[in-house]
Amino acid sequence: MRSVLEETFCGLRALVIGGDDQPALWMRALLDVLGARTAQEPGSALLDPVDVCAALARERPQAIVWASRPPRDKRLDMAEWVRCAQTLVGEAREAGVRLIVRCSDVWVYSAAPPAFPPDQEDATGGLSVDGLCESLVQQVLLAASRGLLGDPVSAVCARHLPLLYGASGGPLDEWARTLRAGAPLHVVGGGCAAVFMHPLDAYAGALMAAAMVLRHGDAYAGAWNFSAPAQCVLSRRGAARALRQALGSASDITEDALPLGTHPQMLCDRPARERLGWHVVWSGEEALAQYAAYRSGLERTQAEAFLAAMDEMER
Repeated sequence: MRSVLEETFCGLRALVIGGDDQPALWMRALLDVLGARTAQEPGSALLDPVDVCAALARERPQAIVWASRPPRDKRLDMAEWVRCAQTLVGEAREAGVRLIVRCSDVWVYSAAPPAFPPDQEDATGGLSVDGLCESLVQQVLLAASRGLLGDPVSAVCARHLPLLYGASGGPLDEWARTLRAGAPLHVVGGGCAAVFMHPLDAYAGALMAAAMVLRHGDAYAGAWNFSAPAQCVLSRRGAARALRQALGSASDITEDALPLGTHPQMLCDRPARERLGWHVVWSGEEALAQYAAYRSGLERTQAEAFLAAMDEMER
């Protein structure tokens, strides 16, 4: 995977839209380590047409990575969200951009507990508001890739499970604070399985799909799923113990058996494994060790370690 990624992205001009959102930080770090010439647009989730046009004229990118997360502080108007996607497609077409990449996990959030995050609002069709909006955005991008909105603009929509870090890290931030303080940690539903996958594993898959589009054409454009293999699925009890070990904490861990759902949500990622050669580099325990070592600003350091681990795995 690494040789293909480096050959494709070394020297390529890429505009990462997303400001300081975690997806944008991780994607830009990975592109930088691969040798891409990246620029970051600090715009919010609601794209301003003037800002987008100015950024495209200034940076002249060959590819756009749209990594903004929907705003969490208000209910997002769905028509406005669709307008953002249409604006980006139109401006990209005018600027001669070859590819738009969109990565997201919010589309998989069900509106029913326990998969439904507590900071989301109920929507319709079994999805959260963010999930429904993300589905609409992806439909716009996929329609553009098929030429249904004018001249085609290639698009890759990478769909993955909730990842570590930030709002999608679940209880990990709270666990880490407790363990660092040396206080006892109580784990709810300790025997329940959950996914612990590092963002770089999912985003490397998205970039692999993008690389194949750039190298071989639109046969590789469209939607790709990146799920979690068995080594990324741990019990909540096991994850808490792995995090305690990574942090060097002496905290006691207790648990209860409240039913939180016995099986984590999964996606069919067979096409990604068979057609892209995608595979997970870091297991759940390794991802948690990287989480324990993470500090703001260390995204590039972890991206370098990730590609080194990829090299070791592929030898």
